[in-house]
Amino acid sequence: LVSDTTFKYLMKNERSKKWLLEIISKKTGIDLSDYSPIDNELNTGGRLKDYRMDLLFNKDDDIVIIEMNNGNISQSLKGRYYLYRVAGNRFAAGENYRPTTTKLVMFNNYCNDKLSELKLANYTLNDKNNNLDIEDIEIYEIYLPNYHKMCYDKCDEIEKRLWLFSEKDIQEMKRVVDNEEDKAIIEELERLSMDLQFVHDYDHEKVNKMLMNTEKELGKQEGEKNKAIEIAKEMLKEGMSLEQISRITKLSIEELEKLDI
Repeated sequence: LVSDTTFKYLMKNERSKKWLLEIISKKTGIDLSDYSPIDNELNTGGRLKDYRMDLLFNKDDDIVIIEMNNGNISQSLKGRYYLYRVAGNRFAAGENYRPTTTKLVMFNNYCNDKLSELKLANYTLNDKNNNLDIEDIEIYEIYLPNYHKMCYDKCDEIEKRLWLFSEKDIQEMKRVVDNEEDKAIIEELERLSMDLQFVHDYDHEKVNKMLMNTEKELGKQEGEKNKAIEIAKEMLKEGMSLEQISRITKLSIEELEKLDI
């Protein structure tokens, strides 16, 4: 379920989409049932591109972005940058701009380092110097592994669904699940596992991930440092402090001070 390919497929299937939207509604309070999906420019019509297409939903110009992060903090940062770009582009309307909100719901398949037991986080932006809240942008992060740490029998309906995300064994899913809607999702996963075309697309995602992991294991420090520098430049443009950027990118304060933005 934490595969990006699988997650986006299920979000575009009407039955499983309802199952996922109920999770989002119960955990974040965002009801997407009457939102319309946005067929954005990243969807070129190709099958693989369609699986990778960002999930955006719109209602009265309010936008909600849904992301599956099956990796780490760097993917969370990418998700946030995308959120800021989507929100920022809307200010280009100038005098025609009207108050709207842009929200990001991130399903994270890793644990928060600072709060290892955290299950749900809700962020808003704030100017600490002037104590001003920026109400146009909001972020929700659901930390999936921490739901799997719970005893399945003691979970409520939505927690049981989130428990399933970190379970890799379909037979174990079948053994514990007692809800018809959840069983339908497992049946769909089983069907997809026998769909040769889908398995090919799924494997394509896995190979790409393995290649990225291999690069890291081989210690391509120079490339990683260049990525960190590019990320740091974007953070500097966003007005983040040198201390914050240094902590996230692992670049020294001296290195950051030398960057040309």
